[in-house]
Amino acid sequence: MKKYFVNKKIDILLSEFNDFLYNKKFLKLVKKFDNNFLPDTNFFIYLENLYNFSNAWDYRKIQNDKIKTKSGENARWLLVSDDYVLSIKNLILEVAKELTLIGNTELNSYDFNYILVLGGARETNILRPKFTKYLIDKYDIKNVSIIGLSCDREFDITENTKKFSYPNSTKTEFDALQYGFHLAGLKTDENISAKILKAPSSNPLHRANSKDTYDYFFKTVFDLKFKSILLISSQIYTTYQSMCFMPFAITYDVDFDIVGYPYSFFDNTGNYKSAEPIKYLQEFRSTILEIRNFILRYRDEFDKIYNK
Repeated sequence: MKKYFVNKKIDILLSEFNDFLYNKKFLKLVKKFDNNFLPDTNFFIYLENLYNFSNAWDYRKIQNDKIKTKSGENARWLLVSDDYVLSIKNLILEVAKELTLIGNTELNSYDFNYILVLGGARETNILRPKFTKYLIDKYDIKNVSIIGLSCDREFDITENTKKFSYPNSTKTEFDALQYGFHLAGLKTDENISAKILKAPSSNPLHRANSKDTYDYFFKTVFDLKFKSILLISSQIYTTYQSMCFMPFAITYDVDFDIVGYPYSFFDNTGNYKSAEPIKYLQEFRSTILEIRNFILRYRDEFDKIYNK
């Protein structure tokens, strides 16, 4: 993943958005769902067209009745690829690899003030802390604060699998991430400090999301004198999460990098091709939406660059 330096963020992003959204294989994939779709040379018109098209990949809505947890949440981990999606699986995975939703595991530097371990669902609350410990040991990272970002989302029994399961006492995402930190041996010592935050939701009708956890971190823990942050996620979410984090990086004037744990942490074969392709389509959509949100927030700045 490219490291984002604060003084270049806006300047480099339009180019990176173009690389993502005008990618030839990505466009080929879009046409598999809408043969009449045509890219527009005007980036902003094209992005709006993609935004409207992306409903075709909103499988959390399409499969709504099949992926409900007991708490009523539409769970990504319950998405199942249909026959058509399976028939174009190779293309979907090729696109995911080109757009860094696969393969984003390497650090660009090893000097960080904070490592943010993102909470999630299923095995991620075990594997993200495990990958964090692996990186700390491999690169001898010291003098860093490790912060787990979680919320009180209700833990669902379907998050336990044959390979990865949690104690019966696990009631929330916070509990699950706490267990993952314990298994990985992430704790405060002479070289690092470690703690887990439980972020409140900005919407009383829904559990806290990624942006809520970022906001809570910056408002309660972040020290303005520190400028370098590493985010630990899953490969499939790194592009989307970098877009969610970017406004905070701009607001608080920080540089950041983001990586996801290798597939070998999940499957000893390290074979990403065992992944459900439908989940990548859902994340392509999420990234399109987050790029659009970001553009709308900083439209004046992007207009200046685009109209040069």
